[in-house]
Amino acid sequence: MVPSAVIGELKSKDHEDWLAQTVSSHPGIEVVDAPSPTAEIQRWRLGEGETAVLSFCLANPGFRAVLDDLRGRRCALALGVPIFGTLGVIVEARRRELIPVASPLVAAIRGFGYYIEDHLIEAALRQVGETWPE
Repeated sequence: MVPSAVIGELKSKDHEDWLAQTVSSHPGIEVVDAPSPTAEIQRWRLGEGETAVLSFCLANPGFRAVLDDLRGRRCALALGVPIFGTLGVIVEARRRELIPVASPLVAAIRGFGYYIEDHLIEAALRQVGETWPE
């Protein structure tokens, strides 16, 4: 489930339109509208995407929020919403054999300006028997 606000944020960034297209058209991914944010979420003054993700997760217990933004993660923890980061999603996809290897995907998102510290990448890839750099 991906809130439509997340797709909107991706489309607003020129270099990430390909990602918005890929995510929104991928079989198995459903783009959803998130409910209005609670006052508790609004107090955090997060971006639209983070706000939508947290609003959706609060309204639908059992879902984990995919958040990399530090403030968004802190808000999720304060609200008791389980979180997962982008690297976690990639590692899980590799474990489930949804992708053949993880490191090229990590390299691609880094190539588009997404910052992830090397030691985090190394630890994540080690979990699936891969090394960094590729």
